[in-house]
Amino acid sequence: MSNSSNMYQPRSLTIPRGDSDDMQEEDPVCHGPKVFSRIWKYSDLPSQGVINTTNTATVPWIRRYDNPTSTLWLFKKCTKTFLSYEDTTSISAKAKHAAQKGLMGVMVSSLTSDYNNDLISAAVSALNA
Repeated sequence: MSNSSNMYQPRSLTIPRGDSDDMQEEDPVCHGPKVFSRIWKYSDLPSQGVINTTNTATVPWIRRYDNPTSTLWLFKKCTKTFLSYEDTTSISAKAKHAAQKGLMGVMVSSLTSDYNNDLISAAVSALNA
């Protein structure tokens, strides 16, 4: 990553490891080589020293927020690791947007990665505001 303030970067052919639970697995359909899933669970970010709170990255991670898309991302320059994720700030912004547009709710892909129900609580609070 050549510019840590811009989330759009040249592609790397290296497949990085995700969080400490990530394991190398073979694709059962393609039968290719074993690779990491590259998944980092939000619930593991504090315990692995990536974030201190939902809004503060730990050194050497750099945290950025893209206002137009309400998207968070983290970058670790020394390993060129890029993580895009949701936290209470981004979830609240997206849920508020849904409520303002008259939508009946928001979609959640997985509750298993939530840390102390922070994300679902932020979504519910924003939808009910």
